[in-house]
Amino acid sequence: MPEPKPPLFYSMDDVMTMQQVADKLHIKLRTVREWVYRRTIPYTKLGRRIYVARSVIEEMLQKNSVPQLPQPRVYYRGMRKKTRERLMGTLGGQ
Repeated sequence: MPEPKPPLFYSMDDVMTMQQVADKLHIKLRTVREWVYRRTIPYTKLGRRIYVARSVIEEMLQKNSVPQLPQPRVYYRGMRKKTRERLMGTLGGQ
């Protein structure tokens, strides 16, 4: 049986409500509630109110960031033949 994690203690400046998380990430409140329900993100509950630590959100954003490619991808499907040949010539025939 796994050992229980110690409780997390944050100051009120370091936590956000579910509505603040949704606003910051530009997502629906329902999505944040789903994350809490499925325990996708750690949260703190005080009475009926649920709070999420800023550090948790920042860590989640850092983990899910996608690195930039050195050269942009070009998709040739659906292009006209002349456009495809012109792009292949300028990009070195990727």
